[in-house]
Amino acid sequence: MAKETLAIAVDFGTTYSGVSYRPIGDNTDPEPTQLGRWPGQPAIRQSFKVPTMVAYPTGMNAHSPVLWGYQAERPPTDAYTQVRAFKPFLSPDTPQEFEGAPGKTLFDAVRDFLQGVYDHLVRELRGQGLSATLYDYLVLFTVPATFNNATVEAFKRIVKATGWGDHSIQVELTEPEAAALHTLRTQRVLLNQLGMGTGRCFVICDAGGGTVDLASYSISEMIPSIRLAQTGVVTGGVCGSILIDREFKRFIKKLMGEGAYNTLSSSKKTALVDEFIAKKEWFEDVEYHNTIALRLPADVSCPRQRGGFLSIERDQMKSFFEPSVKETCQLVVDHVHQCNQNGFQVSFVFLVGGFGTSPYLKARLASVLYQLQPGCEIITPRHAEQAVVLGCLYTHLQRLRKEEDPVSQRLCRASLGVVALKAFNPATHAPEERYVHPVTGQELALNQIMWLCKKGDPITHGAVSEIERELVRSFEKAITEEWMEQLVCSDHDIAPKRMTAGVREICVLTSDLRRCPLSEFDKKKRSTGGWCGMGRKSYYEARYTVKLLQSTADLRFEMTFKKRVRSDLLKVTWDELGDKRG
Repeated sequence: MAKETLAIAVDFGTTYSGVSYRPIGDNTDPEPTQLGRWPGQPAIRQSFKVPTMVAYPTGMNAHSPVLWGYQAERPPTDAYTQVRAFKPFLSPDTPQEFEGAPGKTLFDAVRDFLQGVYDHLVRELRGQGLSATLYDYLVLFTVPATFNNATVEAFKRIVKATGWGDHSIQVELTEPEAAALHTLRTQRVLLNQLGMGTGRCFVICDAGGGTVDLASYSISEMIPSIRLAQTGVVTGGVCGSILIDREFKRFIKKLMGEGAYNTLSSSKKTALVDEFIAKKEWFEDVEYHNTIALRLPADVSCPRQRGGFLSIERDQMKSFFEPSVKETCQLVVDHVHQCNQNGFQVSFVFLVGGFGTSPYLKARLASVLYQLQPGCEIITPRHAEQAVVLGCLYTHLQRLRKEEDPVSQRLCRASLGVVALKAFNPATHAPEERYVHPVTGQELALNQIMWLCKKGDPITHGAVSEIERELVRSFEKAITEEWMEQLVCSDHDIAPKRMTAGVREICVLTSDLRRCPLSEFDKKKRSTGGWCGMGRKSYYEARYTVKLLQSTADLRFEMTFKKRVRSDLLKVTWDELGDKRG
């Protein structure tokens, strides 16, 4: 008997992660199921998120199991090394170095956490009658907008190295688009006010623990249902709430003295940070909150403490927020400018994500936007912290049910191209770029870029765009080697014509046509000079097509040769994650 299908959505976050699921044939319950029980979770509350954290046993405890989530947050002994906030280090753009447990790589930390989530989910699903013997698990992961295609591919390799890899997995949805689709579902009354063709749009600001991502949309259709069109290229930065926590840790370390702070057990450090986070989430810049009282863990002494509490002045709290809030506000301002330049006025900014629920961030952002975009409302929707995982599941269900895509137009996040040879022109190419092809004799320019798509180009035919380009290679008597094409990307608003600073490699496409018979290639001739120009030399030309399939986050390739799909002749080599060890 054919299995039913269970759609599973995973939001792997920097500070917290979440999972949501639903059978695709179930239309009786309007709400999806979210995992709300986790190993080691405090019994007093339900939580739809779990701390993105692992703890590795050390010393005499080295053979104990690796802990994750709430258990890693409060290990049973101090003989564990906690590793947290490791997600941003997947991106090569993260300025800091990864600090993990001794001998453990970034790959290890991500894999071990995802494996823990997977094992727990499988147990929960089995207990609910949704086991893998009865259901096919189809899983969709989200990724930040700041992840480039090589980083997404590296993350995908880690996912496949866990139990998730036993099922059908996709990593092809950015977090801000998932949040936008959750907003579309929950804020229809507000979005109806935008109307069609009014030049008005809304911005999603997904402010999480590690990254802050932004996307903007206008209404492209209202009947029979609302559909969205992207109005600005997705932007983002690594300026989430972990920067606030980092500033607090620096403060407390300086206040106590580094020596005294380092003698604290891991559990007491965690308890101190947890107390700060609880106060941070509700902090507002109001006069009746001139001081914030933090309860100190038992037996922890600290200058300025009184009755077991540490008082922090309001201005000091604001200084903790400043690096993160300042950069977040600038990201929003820049995105609003982008919308304005594209002919749109921003009517709403929806704040989602854990950091997006901060009253202080909302107030600061309102003061910044007041002059820039009069009348713009800043809204924190219901379930703002779960917006990404819920939006991911709704998107997953729509795709599996083959329903109409709610986004009618997307914009390319970056320019993608292939390093190529182009006809040499002394007026536009440098002398050192000149190259004479040994087979055809043509004068060509080295290190030029043939752009397949450019940043901001509209994608109007579904969630996956297809771009085809014909590639031509020449050889004399036989193909003696593989042919490699370097795929590159650029975030420049105007894509450069040649390899330069700011253009980075994503992957290498290797075509191997050595197994193909010579009769399948076109025979050509070129002049070699000689008496009256009669000298002729034969050579062969290979023409094949590479198709790029691009979603909002993922990138795949197909090769066509002689009108047949021959992806067996194509190999894709991505940049490796690297051996980032603690």
